[in-house]
Amino acid sequence: MSTYTIRTKGTTMHEPRLRVAIVALVCTILAGCGSTSTMAPSSSPQPPPAVSFVNMAGSWTGTLETANLETRAIDMTIVQDAACVDGVWASVPAGWTGAISGYAAADSFSGQISMEVFDNLGQRCSGVGDTNGPVDTTKIRLTSEGTFSAVIRCNSILARSLVLTLHRK
Repeated sequence: MSTYTIRTKGTTMHEPRLRVAIVALVCTILAGCGSTSTMAPSSSPQPPPAVSFVNMAGSWTGTLETANLETRAIDMTIVQDAACVDGVWASVPAGWTGAISGYAAADSFSGQISMEVFDNLGQRCSGVGDTNGPVDTTKIRLTSEGTFSAVIRCNSILARSLVLTLHRK
């Protein structure tokens, strides 16, 4: 291994010693960054933020009331990841199905609801609409102007002015 000589004003330093000096300087600087202070903190530690959304996850039962269709009993299963909520529902007796998807707040839900029914000819009609309303850990009441389909023939048989009222099973 060859050694390089670095000449500075009035001093001669060999490269291996220069490396050692630089490494020592860097270690000294870094050691100061990771040191702990013996001084008391200026403020006490803050508690973690409170949960800002209601827990809607679980099994629910209730009714789906509409302005243009008969009231139906429904069962719904909801899954939740933080404030993000998704659920599926089915009428009892069978025939209507749908889903919700949106976000929970501390005491409410806002998102969309879908509905799927069959017309008189046995053709499937499905629609989606905005929904929102108050929620707590034991009950849900969502309202919507209705569900709307891109298929014109379906709009007359989909729910309008719906109210979804649920309680935990």
